[in-house]
Formats: sequence, structure tokens, C-alpha cells
Amino acid sequence: MWKRIWNQTKDLIFKGDHSRLYQIVFMLLVVIFVLQALFPIYWLFISSIKPISELYDRDQALIPGSVNFSGYMNIWTFMDFSKNLLNSFIISGFATIIILFIGSLAGYVLGRTKIKGKTAIMVLILALSMFPQVSFLLPLFEAFSRYQLLDTHIAMILPDSAYLLPVGVLALRAFYSQIPQDLERAARVNGCTRLGALWRVIIPLSMPGFVSVGLMMFTLVYNEFFFANLFSMTKASQPAPVAVLRFELGYYQPWDLVTAASIVCMIPILLVMILAHKQVLKGLMMRGAV
Repeated sequence: MWKRIWNQTKDLIFKGDHSRLYQIVFMLLVVIFVLQALFPIYWLFISSIKPISELYDRDQALIPGSVNFSGYMNIWTFMDFSKNLLNSFIISGFATIIILFIGSLAGYVLGRTKIKGKTAIMVLILALSMFPQVSFLLPLFEAFSRYQLLDTHIAMILPDSAYLLPVGVLALRAFYSQIPQDLERAARVNGCTRLGALWRVIIPLSMPGFVSVGLMMFTLVYNEFFFANLFSMTKASQPAPVAVLRFELGYYQPWDLVTAASIVCMIPILLVMILAHKQVLKGLMMRGAV
């Protein structure tokens, strides 16, 4: 009986050109990858809703015995977390605007004009993005200390935008280079300058890619920790990731509040991605066509 079952199973899996086997293996790999990616988030969430007695228990269960959402209410009073979230949005928003503005101009020049040494410029831009963040630490700290910019939003907006600008330039260049030259020539014939053609023709036609790059830059700045941890000293400028790390009640680390605040940090990015997923998918499709 077992031999017959094995033969039937083997015929089912290895039928034809092994396409069924490939599908099964692919689905198994996808399931493993998804579980591996989501499990830390699941563990963080159940830790945020566990009662204190279970949270500090030596034997941790995958499913909590009871649920306690008090951590999600206490972060707004004990941590004043709304101030930290506002700092994160201010820093991420302004840095994204700077990257998109300068990146659009540079991407247009590199993607749609003929200039000498274009390849060398692109290689230089790419090389600048490969330097580790710590290599900029001392000069930035000295400059911000001299001009009294430490513990301000500017001390995080400028390094974040400068460090991510090469990535934004290269990504926008790839999107802008896909727009047919005839459309820009028609705009120039109708009286548009090069900048006018960029803002009225190139960017609107590549809007899915523009939005995708903007969301990517916003997410990277929102989650950036190195510069934020070094240049923010007080709650006046601390973004949410730094506030989560530094939050203490005396000598006590309230893990229920820390885990709840970590989950709340994820919600804005998740909502933005859900609302703009169509533009992101279009942008990815455009990028894949380059």
C-alpha cells in the first residue's frame, strides 16, 4: 500500500517537465521567507500586548495567555511619543524634499543631456554612496558644534539628505531617461525652458517613479538611526527610533512601552505604502524596463 502511495505521489510531483516540483519548491521557499520576515514583527507585537507578569517570565509562549493594551496608551503619557513621531516626520519630510529637488535636477542632466564625462560623474556619485556613515562623524560633529546646530532638526536633515542623495540621483536618472526625447522637444518648441520641460513634462510622465523614489527616501530617513542617535540630545529633536532606545523609567527598562512604541513606529510607513502601493508598483515596473 505504501509503495503504491509513494509511486502516485512521485508521479504527481515529477509529472511532465518537473514544473509541478518547481512550483512546490518555490512556494515552500516563499512561505519560509515570509515566516522568517514576519516572525520578529509578530514577536514584537505579542510582547507589546502581554501582561507584565508574562513579559518578564522566563518561559516565553508564542501565544500570550491574556492581552493587555495599556502599553499603547501609556506611551503617549510616559514617553510623550507624539513629539518624537512629529520629529521623525519633520526630519524625513524635509530630507525627502531636498533629495527629490536636487536629485531631479541632477538626474535630468545625467539622464537627458549630453555632457562630457557623464560616466565619470556617475561613477563618482556611486562611489560617494559607498562611504560608511561613521567616516563623516568627526567633521560633521565639529561643524555642528561650531555653529550650534547640535540637537536640532537641521543636524539630522542635512546628513541624511546628503548621504542618500546619490541613490536618489541615480534612481531618478533611470526614470527620466525613459521619457522619449520628442516629447521634450515639443515642449521646448512651445516655449518651455529646460527647467520648464522638466517640471511640466518629464516629472509628470515619470510620476510613478518619482513617487517610488520619494517613498524610498522617506522610509530610509524615517528609519535612520546613526546620525539621529549622535546629533539628537533631548526630546526637542529626538526622532522616534532614538526615543525608543533611550526610554527609561529611572533604572527600569519598560519593555511593554518600548515594544508598543516600536509597533507604533511601523504604522505610518505601513499606511503610506498601502495608500501609495499603486504608484510604487508602477514605479517598479518602469524601473524594470530600463
